[in-house]
Amino acid sequence: GLPAILGTHMIFVALAFIKHRDYPRQFLAVVIASIVLFSVISHKEFRFIQHLMPIFMIWAGLGLHWLSRHIDRSTLYAIIIGHTLVNALVAFYIGFFHQRGTISVIHDLSGRVTPGDQVVFLTPCHSTPFHSHIHQEGVGMRSLTVHQEANNTKRVYSTVPH
Repeated sequence: GLPAILGTHMIFVALAFIKHRDYPRQFLAVVIASIVLFSVISHKEFRFIQHLMPIFMIWAGLGLHWLSRHIDRSTLYAIIIGHTLVNALVAFYIGFFHQRGTISVIHDLSGRVTPGDQVVFLTPCHSTPFHSHIHQEGVGMRSLTVHQEANNTKRVYSTVPH
């Protein structure tokens, strides 16, 4: 979870912990408590730990600050430009291609469904933008719920018309 949230900033956060002696330790208890508490619950999502991002960005800034004091300016600029380009490429990929299938399916469905139709998604809830794309009254939607058990999932799969 944490590496996926931090991405390339993880390098600078690690550098802050390894090299910077006076990073804000008062935040460490908040971060550890949040990660431990959210690790205990059965349903986990990345968004549950996103509230920690400002704290991690402070630490990433400290890591980058330490780096700026210990390498020459041209190398620092190359690292910053490389970091920016990698993040721009990742943002482009995630914005236009990653999990694009759900948007394509909903766009296709919006032209095919009629009032009275029932749509069953065999994906976890909140993984399709159904209500923001299907603007017709009387079109029902069902999907797998977060707490659906395996035997219940089999029943849903077996009742879907072919």
